[in-house]
Amino acid sequence: MIDVEWLTQGPWTHGCKETDTEYKVKREGGTLYITFQGNTSKTDWLMSFAFWPMYKRMREPWFVHAGFRKKYHSIRDDLLRLVQDENPGLVCVTGVSGGVPMAALAMEDINYTFDKISAFGDGYAGPRFLWLPTQRIAGRWEDFTLHHVGNDAVTKAPPSIFGYRHVGWVYQYGERKPFRWDFKVHNIEAYRKAIEGE
Repeated sequence: MIDVEWLTQGPWTHGCKETDTEYKVKREGGTLYITFQGNTSKTDWLMSFAFWPMYKRMREPWFVHAGFRKKYHSIRDDLLRLVQDENPGLVCVTGVSGGVPMAALAMEDINYTFDKISAFGDGYAGPRFLWLPTQRIAGRWEDFTLHHVGNDAVTKAPPSIFGYRHVGWVYQYGERKPFRWDFKVHNIEAYRKAIEGE
């Protein structure tokens, strides 16, 4: 069962107007919930098409989709400060469509920034965002679950031929075929029906 209202309805925190990165937060007991808004504006889509790989400086360097990296880093400091102030035991991050890479990057960042806070997450209808990750780097998302329905076109972008990969656990609902792209299933209601078995 997925909470469609939580994933799609505002009010949203306008984290950065330049990148149009928006999220919202709620706390229930010892868990902090953060969800990232999907693509809703021209700026969002322009960021999605900025898909050249960008180097990420870490002890083991890796490459990430430039547009999604820019969006996440535009709100990173505020987000980590919020997590630190809340000091929860668990953080659950979610996103839909263009919000999925934000959620995945936030989960990884929280897990590697805080010693006593654990993060996990879910993404629905999200694009690929890591470029040729090593097995060790991909393992950073072992607590992230992706949900794909049919041949959702956005889940097939950027094309894997360009080196981009999904990370985490992928649950596929319905048949998925190569060289087929379906924009009709790229909506949260189609995902809700597939996940709930309607």
